[in-house]
Amino acid sequence: MSLRSKHNSEKNNDEDSFIEFGEFAIISASKASLHYHSYNELNQSNYFSRKNDPISNELLDAKIDLPISLNEKNTLFSSFKKSIFLPYRGYFYSLLSAFLYSLAQVLLKRSKWLSGSDHSTIRYTTTFIVMIIYMKCNKLDLAGPKKEFNLILIRGLLGSFALISFYFAFMFINPSDVVSLSHSSIVITALISRIFLKEKLTLAHILSIFLTAIGVMFISKPSFLFQIENEILNTSLNNDTDFVILETSSSYKLGMGIAMTFLCSLFTGLVYLVLKKLSNSKVHWSYSTICVSWFGLPLSIALSMTLIQLGYYHQNIGAEKHDLPMDIFYSLIASFLSLLGQILLNISFKYEDATKIAIIRTIDVFFSFLLQYLVLSIPIDTLSIFGAMFILVGTFFILLFRLIESKYEKYKIRRQEVDIMTNDQTGKPKKKSIKSVLVKLVFFKF
Repeated sequence: MSLRSKHNSEKNNDEDSFIEFGEFAIISASKASLHYHSYNELNQSNYFSRKNDPISNELLDAKIDLPISLNEKNTLFSSFKKSIFLPYRGYFYSLLSAFLYSLAQVLLKRSKWLSGSDHSTIRYTTTFIVMIIYMKCNKLDLAGPKKEFNLILIRGLLGSFALISFYFAFMFINPSDVVSLSHSSIVITALISRIFLKEKLTLAHILSIFLTAIGVMFISKPSFLFQIENEILNTSLNNDTDFVILETSSSYKLGMGIAMTFLCSLFTGLVYLVLKKLSNSKVHWSYSTICVSWFGLPLSIALSMTLIQLGYYHQNIGAEKHDLPMDIFYSLIASFLSLLGQILLNISFKYEDATKIAIIRTIDVFFSFLLQYLVLSIPIDTLSIFGAMFILVGTFFILLFRLIESKYEKYKIRRQEVDIMTNDQTGKPKKKSIKSVLVKLVFFKF
């Protein structure tokens, strides 16, 4: 081999080595870049679950690492949500609904000249407009699902009849009697639920019904129990309470008022059952909310026109015109609160049975009593304090029972396993103690 050819061969080998080195460098750089981007994307996906999050982008631009305790906070929040809120959300929704209804009642009592049918007209108008907008935005059929359409109509009719019966009861007897008797819907709901929905009752339900009924009696102080003299106002307006009492001392009027109140309780109990049926059928809550306005709005307008024609309301517009704008404002705010309360009530039926929701709803008497004292400066008496205590005990007793009921079911399963093992070892059945008998009696469902 000549010197020249040897030199060319070494030169070619050097070039090949240089090319191989370059390819190796490019491949290594590509792998490093790929590893870097993969690692970066992995970290970003762990820290930020959503793209285009402005807070996340600010953190990326500022090159600020998320604190380690964020996962701990999320875990704590998730644990609270799963262990406390989600299992009992039906109760929370019904409690918030009761508070909103009570706040709406306080606002209505600040109104001087509007009648109950005027307030219901404003409420149903607000409900209809708001729900139409909501259903249009969410592309929901206004008529509702065809399969449950008849059930939706029944819910609307029953709700409207309950309101009308409640209003006429105010015209015949004292409001304390109406409030007291109307809460008999708890008992009616429990009995009807047991018959038609096959919802079993326990001693906890019976005790809660008994305590809440006593509390309602103490707070409302019905005249037929506490021997309070009826005030006779012959077709005159009571500016503090927005209703007319027509010769309540008459035995005929008293009988009609009690009958209308029990009729209202019956309709209210049936409404609870229909709402439960609708929630079990996966019907959207908006249909059970708007259907009441289908019947309630025309009936309320007709009732207002009838009362005006009979001379019960709005006979002196000159004296009313200065206060009417503020009265209408209070009624509008109350209608929005009532609508929100109705929505929460409909949602609560998805998670709890009708009897428990009816029991929880009775706390609205306590909320009304508290808000009237704070906002309207209505004095408190001893009977009202005792009544509030009975209602609180009766309402939260069912909550405590719900808390320990699931634990009892687990305990019962473990106990049965232990008893089976004991019987297998000794060959004799274990004697039941008084404690176990009492526990079974408390949790017995009938």
